Amino acid sequence: MDPLLPYGRIGPHAVLLLAACVLGLPGPVAWSQGTAPTTSGDAETAATEIPDDQSGTTTAPPILLEEVPNRAEATTAELATLLPRDSSHRTLERVGGETDLVLKEVETQLAKTRKMLTGRPNVRTLQRSSAELTEMLDHLRSLEEELDGQLDGFGDSFERIDKIAAVWTMTDELAKTKEDADATMLTRIAAVLGEIAQMRSSVVERRNELLSVRDKLVNPSVALAESIEQLQATVEARLAGIFRAEHPPLWSPRIRESLQMEWQTIGPQLLRKRFEERGQVSRKPTHSIGFQIVLFLAIGLTLRWLRQRTRARAEVDNRLRGAQLVFEHPWAMAVLITAFLTIPLDPLAPRSAGLVAAAFIAVATLRIVQRYLPDPLILFTWGLAILYILDRSRDLLDTTPTLSRLVFFAEMFGGLGLLIYLLRPSRIVKLPEERRGHPFFRPLYVAMSLAAGVLTIAILSDLFGWSDLAVLLGDGVLRSGYLGLVVFVLLKVAQGLAMFALVLRPLELVRAISNHRQRVQHWLERGLSVLAAGFWAALVCGQLGLLTPAIEVAKQVLGASVEIGALSVSLSDVVVFAFTVWFSFLLARWVQVLLQEDVFSRVRTSRGVPYAVSNLARYSVICLGFLVGLSAAGVEITKLAVVAGGLGVGIGFGLQNVVNNFVSGLILLFERPIDVGDTIELSDTSGTMKRIGIRASVIRTFDGAEVIVPNGMLISDKVTNWTLSDRRRRIDLNVGVEYGTPAQRVIDLLIDVAKANPKVIGDPEPVAFFENFGDSSLDFKLRAWFDADHATNTHTIHSEIAVAVQQALEDAHIGVPFPQRDLRLISMPPNAESDPNAATDLGAVKPPSDPRDGP
Repeated sequence: MDPLLPYGRIGPHAVLLLAACVLGLPGPVAWSQGTAPTTSGDAETAATEIPDDQSGTTTAPPILLEEVPNRAEATTAELATLLPRDSSHRTLERVGGETDLVLKEVETQLAKTRKMLTGRPNVRTLQRSSAELTEMLDHLRSLEEELDGQLDGFGDSFERIDKIAAVWTMTDELAKTKEDADATMLTRIAAVLGEIAQMRSSVVERRNELLSVRDKLVNPSVALAESIEQLQATVEARLAGIFRAEHPPLWSPRIRESLQMEWQTIGPQLLRKRFEERGQVSRKPTHSIGFQIVLFLAIGLTLRWLRQRTRARAEVDNRLRGAQLVFEHPWAMAVLITAFLTIPLDPLAPRSAGLVAAAFIAVATLRIVQRYLPDPLILFTWGLAILYILDRSRDLLDTTPTLSRLVFFAEMFGGLGLLIYLLRPSRIVKLPEERRGHPFFRPLYVAMSLAAGVLTIAILSDLFGWSDLAVLLGDGVLRSGYLGLVVFVLLKVAQGLAMFALVLRPLELVRAISNHRQRVQHWLERGLSVLAAGFWAALVCGQLGLLTPAIEVAKQVLGASVEIGALSVSLSDVVVFAFTVWFSFLLARWVQVLLQEDVFSRVRTSRGVPYAVSNLARYSVICLGFLVGLSAAGVEITKLAVVAGGLGVGIGFGLQNVVNNFVSGLILLFERPIDVGDTIELSDTSGTMKRIGIRASVIRTFDGAEVIVPNGMLISDKVTNWTLSDRRRRIDLNVGVEYGTPAQRVIDLLIDVAKANPKVIGDPEPVAFFENFGDSSLDFKLRAWFDADHATNTHTIHSEIAVAVQQALEDAHIGVPFPQRDLRLISMPPNAESDPNAATDLGAVKPPSDPRDGP
């Protein structure tokens, strides 16, 4: 159906549908199309939607004549919303102007690529050119996507305008068939149809403008895609023959001739042209330069203010010494942070911007890295920075391959010289002992030795004409070193900022962080180190052209799956599930610590509530993470009902004890008959409750042993909790004194001794009373209470009070008797006095003989 027509012809299937509708009505209905008069069935006719046989949609019915004025105003308002907005016009102007600039750059770059392919550039030049063309192609495609989004909006507008036009066209035909329709009504309908036609004309005009710009991007995009494909094919062919000498040796006369020709062609004007190449595109985002300057100033001023703060805080907190080193060069840090954040935003910047940025990054890196490296490494970093600037300036020589080859040869030779200088035993000995004892020193030493060997091979390869092999090896080693130094500085900057953030508000007010700052700092340093290592590896792979192949290989490996019947498990599903569960455990631990340190420590709760709620939150996060991991791995949660049924059968047969202990653990958490830190006694085990787990609990005995007790025993067996209702505990001390001592004097002395002990509490007060008349002494008892939270254990308090009582009795000259027995002899042999052996027979001890007595 022509979209310009209000409606098309009724097809056969539509006729059958209408016939069914007519037959289904309760009375005879007259259907008219054309000029047939309508009767009282007009309401039904107006309420019936006419199906479109070609589009599959339905056309709205004509408007009732009495509703035309109101519907005309509504239609005018709706058409106003379909007008092309000012934002669409601004987008068209911006994209159109940017397209003209980009197309010029694309034409220049394609011409340069064709000229470059006529020679024999090295593999790295081909890869760099391919990357530049890919950036341009991505930029063009982003413009195409933006235009396509605008065109999709116009398509919706066309569809809506056509529907509105169809309704008003049918309304106009209906009004012309009415004898009572006045001229004002017909004029109003004609005006609305004119507005619709004018609106459609405006939309068509704006759509054609968008299509005109969109068509300009088609051919350049195709040309860029073909050039990229050609470059990639050339790179693959060169890599396949990488062990063949594709260039003459450096001592060949052909090298001298080529160098003379290139030296004659090169000059200040050519260098300036290469330096400012792609400058016409960079003039487009002039606001990006201003944004970079503003961002640099803002970061620099902020870091300068932080330097003052760190200096003041480091004087009282030695833990900020490392952060203070980073903030000593705020403007150098600002350069690195600004470059890291903004350089990826302008991929089409001119070469001059790249060289200037390289120089600034090198200087800023040197300023910061000197704070962290010993003196023997300073010269190495200076040499590395100079080689980095030389490497970036080599981009200007991509049209002079021989001269570029010689510069690269000198760059590799300089890098090898720096490594040999650093790896000498005399230089290693000068390193500080803590540096040589660092765990990463040995792997770093081995890596630098391997780098020296690889550079040697690259130099020999370039010397004999294997330029592609030399570029791959030498460029990879050198750029790995450059990027490693920059990433190391960024890591130190990030660690310093994180360390300083831990002592600032609001993190300083978080007790979970302030009470465990050393541990948090350790984990932050480890996490940032891992991220820095991954970032460095990604940058190196990107420089070597291995990032995209590595990603593709990773996708293939992670996409590998094993199918067992209807079950399909891939490695990516397993990795996602494992990572989600690991992260849920980590998050659950942090939630538990946060609740215990920052929430429940600030509110008053009942005994055991913080431990119960924090553990419940921890288990909830773990369970939720497990379910999320299953869902992320592609497992349907609804199918877990089958697993739950299987678990129910297993529980019924073999997991009764496990479920019993699990439910008992929940009872312990919610009912709280035992809390962590309570002193309990269970059958033959007594000690302090250390942890209440989901299946078992841990009791630390007074001997230092840790006893694992199933939770079911703590619920079913008899347990004595010495600190259930409160933390007060009582000690009893029995004291016996000799007869004749005043009892009240002893009672007062015992109470004074108990009150003198700082661990004895005053409520309830200590008491002493006279208990009994013993066989050898007057028996007294002292009772005192102490707080278990502020004392070590009962035995220590008991010993301290007993020693104090003994000292007090001695100072009061009150004796402590020992048991005495009187023996009365009822009868004895007549010769017991003359014969000592007879007394011995009765059980008496024979007295020792006096040496002065004779035999």
